[in-house]
Amino acid sequence: MVKELHDAENFTLEEKDIDSLTEEDLFKLLHLENTKGSDVHNSGFQYLVRGYIDYAREVLTNRALEDIRDGLKPVQRYALYWMFKEKAKDMIKSEQVGAGVLKYHPHNADSAYESLTKMVESNGTFYVPLLIGKGELGKKFSNGSPAASRYTSVKFHENAKEMFTAMDGIDMVWNFDDTERVPEVLPASVPYILMKYADGIAVGFSTKSPSFLPQDVTNLVREYIRDGKCSTMIVPDFSTGGFISYTEKELEKLMKTGKGSFMTRGKVFIDGKNIVVTEVPQGVTVEKIMKEIEKAEIQGITPNGYSDLTGKDGCYFEITCRAKNRVQEVLMELYTKTSLQKKFNSNLLAVESKKLVITGVWGIIDRWVKWRRKVLTRQTRLDLAKLVESAKYTKGFIDLLAIEGARDEIVELTTKKSDNDAIKRIQEYIQCERDVAEWIIKRRLNQFRNDNKYINQYANYQIEIAKLEKYLENIDTLILEDMDRFDLLVSKKHERRTEITNKVYEVETVKEDEIEIPVSECYYQIKDGFLRKLHVKPTSGEGIIFEGYTNSTIIALSSEGEIFRIYGNDINYLTGNDIGTYIPTYSGLANAQHVQLIWATVCDEKKYVLTYEDGFVGFLDTAEFLVGAIKSKYLRNGISAHADKLTDVREYQEDSVIVVETHDKLYACAHLDSIKMKSRTARTRVWYTDNLYDSAIIPMNEISKRVPNYMTLFNKKPVMYNGEMNLWGEVRVYEENSEELLASS
Repeated sequence: MVKELHDAENFTLEEKDIDSLTEEDLFKLLHLENTKGSDVHNSGFQYLVRGYIDYAREVLTNRALEDIRDGLKPVQRYALYWMFKEKAKDMIKSEQVGAGVLKYHPHNADSAYESLTKMVESNGTFYVPLLIGKGELGKKFSNGSPAASRYTSVKFHENAKEMFTAMDGIDMVWNFDDTERVPEVLPASVPYILMKYADGIAVGFSTKSPSFLPQDVTNLVREYIRDGKCSTMIVPDFSTGGFISYTEKELEKLMKTGKGSFMTRGKVFIDGKNIVVTEVPQGVTVEKIMKEIEKAEIQGITPNGYSDLTGKDGCYFEITCRAKNRVQEVLMELYTKTSLQKKFNSNLLAVESKKLVITGVWGIIDRWVKWRRKVLTRQTRLDLAKLVESAKYTKGFIDLLAIEGARDEIVELTTKKSDNDAIKRIQEYIQCERDVAEWIIKRRLNQFRNDNKYINQYANYQIEIAKLEKYLENIDTLILEDMDRFDLLVSKKHERRTEITNKVYEVETVKEDEIEIPVSECYYQIKDGFLRKLHVKPTSGEGIIFEGYTNSTIIALSSEGEIFRIYGNDINYLTGNDIGTYIPTYSGLANAQHVQLIWATVCDEKKYVLTYEDGFVGFLDTAEFLVGAIKSKYLRNGISAHADKLTDVREYQEDSVIVVETHDKLYACAHLDSIKMKSRTARTRVWYTDNLYDSAIIPMNEISKRVPNYMTLFNKKPVMYNGEMNLWGEVRVYEENSEELLASS
């Protein structure tokens, strides 16, 4: 296939004419290049090769791949067209549709039925469904077969209207036996190929195309029409839901080449010692996961401890662990050993006018818009020609009726003499072509008395003609109107189903002392001095909980001002009956009964503001524990000796205000940048009080909205505050307040 970079359009394109597939191409597809010149190449082999080329062309053109223009495989297209032609607005037996498809397409009836079921809303495979079904028509997340076609029925979904918006604008071609005329493609009003998941294998080729949010796709069309190319990157969204994690680099490859990769993951919730899967990655079934669990022999799952409890409401796959404290361990094994987490390697391969095309999302938009312009131009010209002709007839009738005595004479000629006499007389009156005169005499007699009707009709024709002529001057106007209509009727009903996340389990490795150590995101929990590393956020919410990486450096503060440093690589995930790693012992303290940990975080080069009960403020820079000379796991003098008065810790933000609250509901504030940033063991007095309770850091661009009368709080002593106050809006760093932290000690 010839690969060409289109700099102007910002995408790559690979094309190959299917009809020109050669023996050499076939050898490459089948990896037989090295057999040339050998005894294998006899006359019999050559005969097989020629036959296989014909087979490859048939599969590629008429079986396995979607067309860029309408996004459908031939069998799906013909099913919709048969229903359109039969005007099947009400439920019709699936068996009848399958039989209708066979008139157009030499396909197996069972295969045709299977393709039909995937377009049905209840099946869920198509992100934007085209049919409504009745009966058991299968599910996207299950291998279960649909009921026999004689027991199920289908009808058009309202979305299907968008596939038939300009039927006169497309080419009709002969079917396989030259007995029926069928559309080459349907005139889809949107790039439907980007709104449906596709996964197929052809002869030496395969396609794997993700689906996208309809609104994102229509916005790309608008961008292309406005700028002449696309530049916005859109994220796949699957009908199965779940999670998706991607890098900007891979997403850009998907946009430009169609070959990006990203990680997908199912959605679960924990119910006691049960893990319940409610959403699976696209292309994965519950049965597949069950087989993988059986093969992986995950020890934490009870014997035969998994069951598919899926019902009408959706996926519900339950996995029972041996004990509650093994749930985290089992969940990680499910992510790493089964398809509950799976890499999606996209390859946007499709056909267009008997050409194989591999291109990116932006390339698809480019080709689709250029094709749609041709369709709408052709349709609009035909509509215009029809209107011009109708206007010509109506104008002739109006002109005739305007001539005094003409209407009575023509009525009399038509009723008492011959049509030819009437036609000749009409032509004499208005000097028109014969077809106009023939049209006039076919009017009913009472219409010769209804001048106003035809005058209004002619005026409307003129308006419509002017409108179509304007469209032809800029056909993109029609495409944009299509996008607006589609968004109003379809896109607004579809919100993102696949959540975007940056959490991927063990997807990269780093080398340390020749040993590869997995690195991934995780949660840490400190309770009663014990540190636990967890795969998912604990549901109890007890203790100090924060996110980090498996190799993060962690610091924890004690009520006596000590700092403990813990290296994430030294901590194992919580498994079995483990209660975690006791931090004081880990840090080398022999007698650690006095240690009460009140706050902890990962070292991420952020600065923190320490607020003390007696009105002092200090600062802590976590970067010191990453790049500084301090290597010790324990610092006796970590922060101020007055650490017993520490009441709150908040993330430092430039150009912000710190607002403090006392136990008596008195308030004060100060510009954070006005407080001198000293070493972590030093403090600065800011307020005169002995009972500060809590604090909030609020950016200057938000302070007037969240604390409207904040200027009254710039005092050395906390005062009463009158008015509404929202100290902890979206920018609040910690959910626990100091009272909760100190209570844990």
